[in-house]
Amino acid sequence: MEADPNLPEPSFAPDDARLAALRHRFRNQTQTMTSLLGLFGRRLPAGPCRVAFEDMRIRFEAAAFDPFPDADPTDLGPRPADLAAFAKRALAMLDPDFVHRVSIEGDQVRAAPRRACALAQIIAELLICLVREGFAGRVGSGRVTISASGDGETHILVLQTDGSAGGRPIKPSEATELGLQLASSLVRSLGGRLSIEAAGPFRAEATIPSEPQER
Repeated sequence: MEADPNLPEPSFAPDDARLAALRHRFRNQTQTMTSLLGLFGRRLPAGPCRVAFEDMRIRFEAAAFDPFPDADPTDLGPRPADLAAFAKRALAMLDPDFVHRVSIEGDQVRAAPRRACALAQIIAELLICLVREGFAGRVGSGRVTISASGDGETHILVLQTDGSAGGRPIKPSEATELGLQLASSLVRSLGGRLSIEAAGPFRAEATIPSEPQER
């Protein structure tokens, strides 16, 4: 059914109080659901089920990632997004006791809202694989770098900087294998490429071209 051309266009002004209230409610609901995942996960005994809950919490956080909460929702153009800050939050969920020494640094990356969310999902899956498979239950150190080139290309590097896992080949479990498949699919959908070392300390590198300009 086509819209009635005689009806006024809906208003989505960024200062609309109703829209602000709706966004605030959505953020509260998202935070509540994420907290519930963490709460129930912590009550489970150590093992695969608890890990699955913890990983799902990070994945949910990535799916709901919104770096532009106060922007006009009709404006879909790229703007600076702090993906390094998201990576730090995700890592804190994965490693709440800061067992591993992982440094995270990065530039502001210009991205439209949908692309920013996809980049957050890619980062989440690579971090999950770093902690679960790269460190393999051992204390280790690592580095995450998120950079943007002058022409807008996004570069994500996640690596383990020591041999704490004994240099063993990375053999993802069923949970992380599915996550890496998702990350690879997202990178390809953005026109980029993802490479993961098949042996030795974990290393994953994603290179994603700049966002096409709308015509």
